[in-house]
Amino acid sequence: MKRAVVLVLAVLLLLPLATPVMAQCPSEGHTVIMHAPAVAKTSTGELTGVVTEFVITVTPGSGHVYIETWPLAQVDMQASARLATRVAGRVLGVNMSHYDVFIQVRANTSIIGGPSAGGTMTVGIIAALRGWKVNPNVMMT
Repeated sequence: MKRAVVLVLAVLLLLPLATPVMAQCPSEGHTVIMHAPAVAKTSTGELTGVVTEFVITVTPGSGHVYIETWPLAQVDMQASARLATRVAGRVLGVNMSHYDVFIQVRANTSIIGGPSAGGTMTVGIIAALRGWKVNPNVMMT
């Protein structure tokens, strides 16, 4: 019992010293919206094409890549986002450890995945880093 009380007190005393890393909504930087085709399975098991929207924001930061997906994403989507960030930095000669990348992925399907999104994310990150506008009528994969 005495150990538990000491442990709780130690945690309470050290807790204010901890500095958690939390994602913050970007207040500066550039945002681009990209579109890509994807494949969805209907309730009858048929495959159909759907549009996937990528909202990509790059801000000054500390090298984090944040990805939010709706619907759920397969693990390869996170890997694609991280690789896209590294490739964009290499293409531009930019040290990406000085930026945070926020990627929101939205599609009308139950789950999304696949590495082809990496190309779209790379172009979007480059455009956001440079402050370029992207033609909203173009899709890429």
